[in-house]
Amino acid sequence: EECSLAGTVSLNASSTGTMYAGGIVGTTKSSLLGCYTTSEATVTVKGARKVRFGGLVGFASDGTYKNSDCTNNAEVSADCPSYVSGSYVDLGGVVGRIGLGVELKAINNGLVTLTAGGLTHRVGGIVGYNYGGTVTNSTNNKQIKSTDGYLVGTCTVDDVAKDTTAIAYMGGCVGYSTSNISSCTNNGKVSLSD
Repeated sequence: EECSLAGTVSLNASSTGTMYAGGIVGTTKSSLLGCYTTSEATVTVKGARKVRFGGLVGFASDGTYKNSDCTNNAEVSADCPSYVSGSYVDLGGVVGRIGLGVELKAINNGLVTLTAGGLTHRVGGIVGYNYGGTVTNSTNNKQIKSTDGYLVGTCTVDDVAKDTTAIAYMGGCVGYSTSNISSCTNNGKVSLSD
């Protein structure tokens, strides 16, 4: 509880295995109450082909706990290589991916940027991929940007370029969700460019 990041977290990877990266922790089954990153912090990933990556947590895995009241103020960016079969990026301003039973309440104040080379990506201001969890009472206040992909989603996006070599699931709060989202607000622009 009450953990913070004011510096830099940087992962340079060439592995084809799954990577987990976050400003506070890569993967967790525990609550992160009151955790935050400062506006001076940066969290970056380069080279990973399969990555779950967030400003605070890469992957909040299955569990019946609350990962609540967290704030990301850091700039979060991922630069991933060209498409390799099975590659993906789950990128969130706060958490890359949440699993079954996870409840998240969070605020993102950091720019979220993904440069992707033709791979499928799920990018959100709060969570990239919500797989069976709950995102509630959360707010994104910054821009979400991605390059390369075909936009799939229900948000309104201006001036979007589409590239069918990849699929980009993007949202101001959640990029892709199979479960509950309630009382969430997006105040940032969502943009996809070629």
